[in-house]
Amino acid sequence: MKHLNTYLTTLFMIVSLLSTAQVADRNLRLAREAFGEGVRQGVENNFEGAIESFGRALELDPHYGDVYLYRGLAYIELGLYQEAIDDFTGLMRLDNQLSEQAWYFSGLAYAALGDHHSAIHHYSEAIRVNPDHSTLFQRGKAFLAINEYGNALQDFNMALRLNPGFAEGYLYRGMAAYHNGLHEEALADLHIAAITFEGEGTFHYYMGNTLIALGREQEAVPHLAKGQEPSHPAPKEPLWEQETKALEHRLEPIDLNGLPGGLYDISLKETAPGGMGVQIVSFSRPDNLAATAAGYQQQFGHPVFIQISDENGRRLYKLIMGSFSERQQALELRSRLRDHGFPDSFIIALP
Repeated sequence: MKHLNTYLTTLFMIVSLLSTAQVADRNLRLAREAFGEGVRQGVENNFEGAIESFGRALELDPHYGDVYLYRGLAYIELGLYQEAIDDFTGLMRLDNQLSEQAWYFSGLAYAALGDHHSAIHHYSEAIRVNPDHSTLFQRGKAFLAINEYGNALQDFNMALRLNPGFAEGYLYRGMAAYHNGLHEEALADLHIAAITFEGEGTFHYYMGNTLIALGREQEAVPHLAKGQEPSHPAPKEPLWEQETKALEHRLEPIDLNGLPGGLYDISLKETAPGGMGVQIVSFSRPDNLAATAAGYQQQFGHPVFIQISDENGRRLYKLIMGSFSERQQALELRSRLRDHGFPDSFIIALP
């Protein structure tokens, strides 16, 4: 009888485990169905329905990272920015693979709330993972909003370096150039932006004021008549479509994973310049890395190197600028970099 009781107990445990597994599998399937329904409702601009569907998905699978991402997007569409931030914050804790998107969209939500300093922080964290043109552009807009025109111009330069066909980038770079007193450069960018933004109040405001700064008052008059500040051009399509497309069309990462650890120039040739340089930033992913390095090299006029290293089981990609034999030269560059958006830059010995 004792052996029979042990057998029955074991049998009941097995049946219970199988039943639990079946319920878990069923919940996962239903969660994915609810998620798919929510995405479909979002595409149809039914964001309230999407949020309900995403809520059902999370009841069935609380660890479903994509749901937090898309529900946060739906909250943004409805102007519920704090709710969106809460979802993106939960995603950061839950899914490291989606952290870049979570930081980026949190930045958008903070910017919509007018908290541009928090937006800059979140964009910067996203850029540490992947220096994408859209994130650099949004950080530039946040810098522009708090009158940090030099940093804004730097970000718009990098955004256009990564995506030269980005029309809105020319408008905002023209605005930043105007505020930096670079009126010829502003006019050149605004002429490019005119193709897309003719008729927009912000475009005409900056075009008119740029022409006045260049002493071309008569040309400025019709622009000032249409100008309006501080209005900003509205997105050409709903955020749901605009930003989910951005997720789908990130620039392809450069294949650096196969390279051994070492120091490389922007053409990815291994090098050993010696001397001292200034480390400006490090990334955990190689996305857009060579293009970013080339952009900083062009902007600051010093060579930029990519150092690949494996630390604590993680591959890191560091950007190091300059190759100096004298420490004073490296100190001067570090000071310049710290004044232009790289407060954590430091001097490092080069191989």
